[in-house]
Amino acid sequence: GDKNFLEIYDSGIKSWVMGHGHPAVRLSDGIKDEKYKCFLDGKFKGRRVVIVPSFIGVNEGSDPRDYDLGFASEWEFKLDKFNVNIVSEDLEVKKFGELGKL
Repeated sequence: GDKNFLEIYDSGIKSWVMGHGHPAVRLSDGIKDEKYKCFLDGKFKGRRVVIVPSFIGVNEGSDPRDYDLGFASEWEFKLDKFNVNIVSEDLEVKKFGELGKL
């Protein structure tokens, strides 16, 4: 996610799956405040982009509403339009809708 490769722009490539950003969203009900690792799923230049969370316990991740996720400067993702998906402990995918509406 922090480097741009010309090969990814090939017309045959329809999806990008990216690491490096380690997205996690902070959710609050006014009393309880928790952070959840999440997948961000959206579009960029006609391609589907899936940004994956950290898969290790020591890196919780960063909320893209609060921090720059450190992607290559050529990618100006509109992350507020990306969908937030959280995978529960029982591997059920919880869909939270657009990041910008959370």
